[in-house]
Amino acid sequence: MRQPVLLCYNLKDESFRKVRLAAMRFKIRIRPVSPSEYGETLAALCGMEPPAGLPAPGTFADEMLVMAHLSSLQASQFLQSLRRLGVPPIALKAMLTPTNLSLIHISEPTRQAEISYAVFCLKKKTEKT
Repeated sequence: MRQPVLLCYNLKDESFRKVRLAAMRFKIRIRPVSPSEYGETLAALCGMEPPAGLPAPGTFADEMLVMAHLSSLQASQFLQSLRRLGVPPIALKAMLTPTNLSLIHISEPTRQAEISYAVFCLKKKTEKT
């Protein structure tokens, strides 16, 4: 199994420190994502393929976590750890699967109840805009 990866978007300093601490405890590699990388596929951001250097389709300001290569149990335990450490709620969370790793990055995040998921563009990495 691949090493778990956590993609972090727009985390504030104190939240990022606490998330990093929790990730270290679970041996999860943490990867801050800058707005200039928003055009990359999720697989590229996780280190599974080379970056394409595509321009970002846009930006957003909301905090978001994207987890890759974690089992459901690992993800649940990690999120519980964040709550115990006092990390303020991060509304946007997503779990990557083999199916959505090839998707191009975020288009526009939306909220669904308390736990939200990022809405990903449906354009495959092989399609050109």
